[in-house]
Amino acid sequence: MINKKMQNPLTVEHLLAGTFLLGIVISYVYNGFLQSKPTNHLIAYFVTFGLFFGFINQLLNELGPSEKNVDFVLKWLTIMMVFVSCFAVAEFGVRMAIGVNIGDFLPRPFRGEYDSSTLDKFLVRVRGFTEESGQHAFISEAFMPLCIYYLIYRTNWPGLIKGGLIGLLIVSFLLAFSAGALVALGLALGVMGAYYFVFRRISVGTIFKLVIGVLVAYLAILALLDIDLFATLYAIVEAKLNGGGSLNDRSSRMDEFWIAYLPQPIYHKLLGFGPSGFRILGLEKSILSLYPTFMNEGGIISLSTFLLFLTYTFWTIVRIEGVAKLFLLVSFVACVVHYIAVADYFRPWFWFFTALVFFISRVESEAKIAKV
Repeated sequence: MINKKMQNPLTVEHLLAGTFLLGIVISYVYNGFLQSKPTNHLIAYFVTFGLFFGFINQLLNELGPSEKNVDFVLKWLTIMMVFVSCFAVAEFGVRMAIGVNIGDFLPRPFRGEYDSSTLDKFLVRVRGFTEESGQHAFISEAFMPLCIYYLIYRTNWPGLIKGGLIGLLIVSFLLAFSAGALVALGLALGVMGAYYFVFRRISVGTIFKLVIGVLVAYLAILALLDIDLFATLYAIVEAKLNGGGSLNDRSSRMDEFWIAYLPQPIYHKLLGFGPSGFRILGLEKSILSLYPTFMNEGGIISLSTFLLFLTYTFWTIVRIEGVAKLFLLVSFVACVVHYIAVADYFRPWFWFFTALVFFISRVESEAKIAKV
């Protein structure tokens, strides 16, 4: 199964990730050398970019440049997501039917009590194997489009099985009732549609099949749950965007950050305040957004490097041939937008996704195949 290994392990994405980490280290040394909290967060940065991205990137490259290996990775990614989705749907069904939260039987050492109810406790939000519902939705944003691509285009299973599994993945995502994820995925689908209509490299028939598939899955959801799910999701998003507790908390933290950050001298703005820098800045709570978090902890220099990393990832995606590009684009845009509302850079989902993007691109390039 192991084919010829890919050459040139030191790539542009590695250089960008390494430069970003160098900026974090410089900020750490300047601001918080050997303090416990900054040191813990510095380790988190290295684990995130070194293990979740760098190591996984290299491990994927070790498989070798062949479509068979792309199938192998996507197959196991799909198996994982189907398993997670089965648990999430069971979590919702059992909780709504008999009031038992099977998620409580899972050890979650970093999360104490968690209120998963929404709409005045009328519904519960699933969180699967993660600590919060939003994280479960983020996993779906990152991997669900790729799983749908694999099921539709890279398997010869019966249509009923494909449709059932796709419906399961969609239901699992929707049952997280994450306003941020819904907005992010909606924008991602809009970007995908705009990209198609500008470049028109994918057939209209392909887009039509995808739209029909989503509509069929929605009708199946209505039949199974007997809930007007779209109306429920709309009510949740509207409540969040019109001053829900989560939005108010994020907004107040962001306001406090800018009040404290803007008067700082230019060298602090360039280098940042180091890992866990919100404490050095004098804030009581961290910022619940990835981009100002990176600007605060690594400075404008590190944030700029990270934005270059995102730009290079986007450029890599649009260079990929075939329909896979659309699904990768949806996942990428959804995750990037969702990071406006969360700052959990230490979660592995997005970094594994980016490593997979570069792997698929490299396989296509080195194997000289027309479609992935």
